[in-house]
Amino acid sequence: MFLKAKGEALLDKGFPIVPIKKGFKHPGMTGWESMQATTEDVRKWVSNGRAEDGVGILAANFPGVDLDILDADVAKQLEEFT
Repeated sequence: MFLKAKGEALLDKGFPIVPIKKGFKHPGMTGWESMQATTEDVRKWVSNGRAEDGVGILAANFPGVDLDILDADVAKQLEEFT
């Protein structure tokens, strides 16, 4: 229930969030790329059966890197690289 537990708090901190459909790596809705979620949106999603969804943050102003490294030594080296 990450969306229900954290959605509004993330919005309050200024993060542009989108719900991530449970079991998927995407919102499962059209127009999410330009979505500007509000507290009302989060409450609607939670009440519409999406309470257990994850939360994504639109990366336009919050870029990140997702590395799936299976070699523990290489993962540690990258973790310490800054």
